[in-house]
Amino acid sequence: MKRFSLFFILLIIFSCTKDEEIKNEPKAIEITTGLELVDLMGNVTGKIANPNIYAKRSAVVMYPIPTNSFLSIKSTSSIKNVWIVKAIVSKEFMNVDYPSILNTKLYSSSELKQKSIKSFDGLNKSSIEIDLSSYPEGHYRVFVELANGDIYWNNTYTGIIKGSVFDIDFWK
Repeated sequence: MKRFSLFFILLIIFSCTKDEEIKNEPKAIEITTGLELVDLMGNVTGKIANPNIYAKRSAVVMYPIPTNSFLSIKSTSSIKNVWIVKAIVSKEFMNVDYPSILNTKLYSSSELKQKSIKSFDGLNKSSIEIDLSSYPEGHYRVFVELANGDIYWNNTYTGIIKGSVFDIDFWK
């Protein structure tokens, strides 16, 4: 009976999926908790929910967000690498004070490359346009590494939006 109980306990402990483990961590690479809305000129026009982004506008600007075609990325310094990660949308961390826990050294370039569905390496450019029109509709996180090693990121959504941008608001 003790062996059966021990086996059952171990089965429960190890049965949670990778996604369940990720959803328990507000700093997980794949988690997105909201969007910062950015127009075609790179101006922030609003936000949806509590975006877990690290986007210092004086360093990197990504626009438009959301998009159904090209995402433009511009920087005042040289862009070294860009990674796109398919996002897991979560409502769990709506009360997290992201500015207090996020920083440019939170993720390493090696873990971002490993988790990415697409990477652009060794760019040495101050701007890049990424065609997201062929990506499946959904939420993504875009990470940008500058030549000095700092990493910034933003969340985006790609797909055709019928009606208002707020129609993609998973976090309602």
